[in-house]
Amino acid sequence: MKRYYIPTSSLNFNNILSSESISPYAFYERRTFGYHRWTKTPENPNDNATVLYPALKNFIRPTSDLEDHPMVIEVWLPDKEVDAMTAHGELRLCDHTIYLTPFSSKFIFFKQADKDIALSLSASSIETKYADLYSRSRIIVAQPSDQEYENLGNLLPDVPLNNNAITFDTAINKMKGLLFGFYIGHLLSTDDVSIRKINKYRKVRDIFAAILSSIDREPTPVQMETLREIFSSISPLYHDFMDEVKDKNIVLRLINILRKRLYSSPLDNNLEDLLNGLKKKNHNDTDHTNPSMEWINDKITSVNKEMRQKATVLSVENPQIIVGQCKLIDVKDTIYVNGVDKQLFISWVNDIFTSSNYNGKISTFNADLSDEITRKAKEVFSNVGQWDESKAKVILNNLRRHIRGSEFEYSWSNDLYSAIAAVLTNGDDWQKLLLFMQGKGMTDYSIPFAIYGELNGFAGLPRDFTDNMFLCNGKYLESVYEEFYGELFDKKLPREEKVCGKEASNAIVKSHVLSGNEKNIQTSDTSQIQENEKSSMQQNMEFEVFFEELTKKLKSAQTDKKLYEQYFNQFGMTEQFLDALIEDKNINKGKGIHAGARKFIESKIKSKDKEKKLRISKNSKQAELFDNIVPSSGVFLLDFEFLSTNSEFRSIVGIIPEWQSDLKWFIESHNPNHKDYSKYYAQKPTDNGTIVDQFLRLKKGRYANAKDFLVKVYLNK
Repeated sequence: MKRYYIPTSSLNFNNILSSESISPYAFYERRTFGYHRWTKTPENPNDNATVLYPALKNFIRPTSDLEDHPMVIEVWLPDKEVDAMTAHGELRLCDHTIYLTPFSSKFIFFKQADKDIALSLSASSIETKYADLYSRSRIIVAQPSDQEYENLGNLLPDVPLNNNAITFDTAINKMKGLLFGFYIGHLLSTDDVSIRKINKYRKVRDIFAAILSSIDREPTPVQMETLREIFSSISPLYHDFMDEVKDKNIVLRLINILRKRLYSSPLDNNLEDLLNGLKKKNHNDTDHTNPSMEWINDKITSVNKEMRQKATVLSVENPQIIVGQCKLIDVKDTIYVNGVDKQLFISWVNDIFTSSNYNGKISTFNADLSDEITRKAKEVFSNVGQWDESKAKVILNNLRRHIRGSEFEYSWSNDLYSAIAAVLTNGDDWQKLLLFMQGKGMTDYSIPFAIYGELNGFAGLPRDFTDNMFLCNGKYLESVYEEFYGELFDKKLPREEKVCGKEASNAIVKSHVLSGNEKNIQTSDTSQIQENEKSSMQQNMEFEVFFEELTKKLKSAQTDKKLYEQYFNQFGMTEQFLDALIEDKNINKGKGIHAGARKFIESKIKSKDKEKKLRISKNSKQAELFDNIVPSSGVFLLDFEFLSTNSEFRSIVGIIPEWQSDLKWFIESHNPNHKDYSKYYAQKPTDNGTIVDQFLRLKKGRYANAKDFLVKVYLNK
């Protein structure tokens, strides 16, 4: 393995992470997926090749109205790949795409502010995937050497455009989308019981909404009959009768007889209470604030949470979907495809979905695609003499007519034809597609989302869809990455090699930014660099919380705030922090650190060490790359990284697409030194109890379901 550096502009950050790759400039306008623009830099002047440098050096970007800042991509590449490249002295000219992984690549910025801006801008890009994953340890701030990259001008040899590599990239993008779609579709799959339950609750919500919008807020006779039937079907009595007579219609008739005989179940009483609740009017009455609507929304959220908790992962050791040489080879152990249907699905994937004609918003090409898949089905079924009598002929021709405006009557189930029909009619948005399939009683979504993934391609998959993979534990996610890389590229996943000594000192990680002033920590011993680097905002807020507690106990410490701030920024809450304060002869008007301050800091260090040991004993090992258990600091306002990667919290709030941006805004709005600081929160308490309560009430209580989790973590209840 060899390490190289690719200097570029931070304007390319979203582009790179949309596809997890970096290509020669000429590729972007010619390829049929992802971003089509690339910001060139003088350090990489060639159109047809990417220049790889053996060392991290300095360079600047011209002043611009755009957020254009220096950014360097560090990559580890196999020796064979490097040896095959055009050489120019120590430089290498790569005429193909370099695929990044969190094991072999880093994003390097020269300033903390530049990194923060890039990450902030990526948050609004739906195609920028896994920025949070890389940011844990693969998006860093480093001080380059004093040397600058030379202006290459026309010195580099000409490299012809590699058209085969562009074709290969298109195929990889499609197959990577297929794999991610299949695995995420399986994660989203559920069971018949959960589907029946959530569909009943959604029906109740629709009726409640209709009643709420009516003039008298009274249910119609049809609505009342439907509500009573649904509430009867979720009654324990219903299930008892079903165990005896096995007939739904008879059971409902028996329950109605009991009603006429003045029998009343708790659920009947509950229905009456809910209908009365719909009549209550407030001055700011909405669907979200009405108590009956809140009740039914809570029920739906609860079932969604149950389904996520019951989600299972696919085996990586015995994969159900196998790709090789940019082709689907096999699909195993799935209820969707077998026999001729399996042959048909593989033909669709390899011969039709790979076409650049079918890329992106599905509603723009679903008519043409429905014709193509029907012709392919006729070809496959005719080979075995089954087309004229096949259900495929009837279903697919009806689907073609439906897409052009005709009615489509179909018995939806977990089969290949339901999968393709759902995607072609509702595949523009993955969440709408999921709701549609759930509404039709489908429970296995691996094949539908595999189709969705290939038609969009990996670069086109939205981040809220791919973020579902974060629900898996770290080791599993790592094994999935390894499996995908092996299937797509037919080689082992590259990994960064351990380096030490002079080579390790090439990149010197900078200290946190404090109050706008940057301070460099230059050391060749990379083991001294903290594993969990906090952002400047988090570091500053951690100090403010600590210093506020200190000055409550010792007001005189206020005069030395700058010294405390300086050493805290450099060392954090560690023994080195306390030693620096003890050794500073200027502190406390030359008298040395006050005994009360020393005792307080010692207690904070011991408390932090105790928490660290407890976490290690609970988890049996330190958090690794891909481990979604990032340790909590115990302070809500410092825990963006913990909350945004914790699988339990994500599973609770993940149903809301913008939850992560809400969380980031909420934390930043409490920070007096952040540009988004909200005056609304000025002078208000910042203890965990107050902050948790404020967050739970954010946006009319949309995060109320996270109460138990937040209380457990931050209030120890």
